[in-house]
Amino acid sequence: MKFFLPILFLFFSTICIGQISKSMIVGIATFESSNDQNKERAAELQDIVSELFQAKKYMTCLDRTKMMAIESELKAQRKGNYVEGITVAQNKSFGAQQLVIGSLSKYDAVESRTSTKNVTTSSYKIAIGFSLNVFDVETGKILAQKTFDVSARSGGLLSLDMFSSFDSKEDALVNGVRKNKKEIQKLVDFWINEQFPPLIKIVAIDEVDKDGFPSLVSIVGGSEANVKKGQEFTILEVQVIDVDGVQKKKKTPIGALKVVELLGDFTSCKVTNGEEAIGSKWKSANIEIIVKEAKKKLF
Repeated sequence: MKFFLPILFLFFSTICIGQISKSMIVGIATFESSNDQNKERAAELQDIVSELFQAKKYMTCLDRTKMMAIESELKAQRKGNYVEGITVAQNKSFGAQQLVIGSLSKYDAVESRTSTKNVTTSSYKIAIGFSLNVFDVETGKILAQKTFDVSARSGGLLSLDMFSSFDSKEDALVNGVRKNKKEIQKLVDFWINEQFPPLIKIVAIDEVDKDGFPSLVSIVGGSEANVKKGQEFTILEVQVIDVDGVQKKKKTPIGALKVVELLGDFTSCKVTNGEEAIGSKWKSANIEIIVKEAKKKLF
């Protein structure tokens, strides 16, 4: 038997969608390089990361003119990749909620030799290492850190095997980032989707089962995640833990949803797991809903 809740929930949903539809405002700072010779490559990496953030419909990126004011404050604070946090005056933040600061730490061409009929030829691939740090503008604390180190010859996800080869070391060093843009995009975009998932929120319990637990709910934010009928979501309870000055997120699955109908700004979902937990925690600010994807290799 299905139990329908009052239409008051629809009114509540309309209020909520206005509250959470605002885009997250992110600033991308100028990428640094441990070697002055690689500043151009660091700038190319910054362009790749900026393009990926700008492609997210649920985010707004500050333009470079506004970022210049923020970076003037950051320069004086530079110390060990800002491990002690950052400070940005609110009147200079332009509404930015989070800042992404990147650093290119390694960039080199690795030679590989092959012999055919006593003729040895050489080819080169780029070994690259860079990091992305995410800071909360209001608190100045590090929210996330990620290091990408593509240096292994084979085996594992971050491998030179994923990159294009060049005939000369000079060509590899000059064009390594540009020619391998798609591969770098895949690595970074995977991380962005994990760190900055679309804001999906339960706004109403539409039906309950015989025990009074939710069986059908309405969510908003599904359109930004490009979900379709039959798509599944995992509901996570998020606990933020400070580890050596870095805020780490411990995410515990508590339930699951499945899309049954797309209703414009709203998406109707069947509760497939965790009915009791969802019933008691769906309004909590510590709940995160992510698109459940089948496990697959990136490359």
